[in-house]
Amino acid sequence: MYNIALHFGYQTSRESFSVLWKQENVFVEFDSKKRNLYFDFPYLSEKYKPEISYENIWQIQHHQPRGQAKNFLLIPLLGAPRIYVEDHTRHWVREVDFTSSCCIGQSSALCLEVPQKEQLPKFHGDFVSYKKNEGPFAQEDNHAELKS
Repeated sequence: MYNIALHFGYQTSRESFSVLWKQENVFVEFDSKKRNLYFDFPYLSEKYKPEISYENIWQIQHHQPRGQAKNFLLIPLLGAPRIYVEDHTRHWVREVDFTSSCCIGQSSALCLEVPQKEQLPKFHGDFVSYKKNEGPFAQEDNHAELKS
């Protein structure tokens, strides 16, 4: 999936999510054999590749609010993502939380904002905890990095 907005934060209710950090224009790949999620994006002149393993995904909630041109995939996490950065030799090296306030490490969930025209992976076959919700869904920006 291309041009996805990736939000790290925490779920505040069934239909709302508080955002600590976000990144636009993210490439997202789902490996159905390993059942891992991979993200790829540039940030502050570096190229990052966070990875979330199947074991760290508690569930996947597909929110499809009526009347909105976006889908939201809310993914509560059991553990932190592995983060890789591309070094000068184009190799991927493990990295720590690169956000200014360690927002990724403070997050208990992530939310993918997906344009409705984008084809979603068939998560329901790979995740028994996949749920679809057509009710309202809102995101709240609650971090200084997002408000500047």
